[in-house]
Amino acid sequence: MFLCIILNSAEGQLLNRGTRYVIHAVAPHPNDTDFEGTLADAVFNTMKEAEHLKVKSLAFPAIGSGM
Repeated sequence: MFLCIILNSAEGQLLNRGTRYVIHAVAPHPNDTDFEGTLADAVFNTMKEAEHLKVKSLAFPAIGSGM
């Protein structure tokens, strides 16, 4: 999991929409022997970090979709 704090003008479009953080959760590899468990851990840890940062709104894209 990576935490990106949106601070500079390169991400200005996100800042203008009120985005303060981007928490990046890495998707498990499709051949992972515990794919579902690893994915669940990624989501849980993202939510835990968001709670720590006192985030009021959280959105998840399609994790592992290659987008």
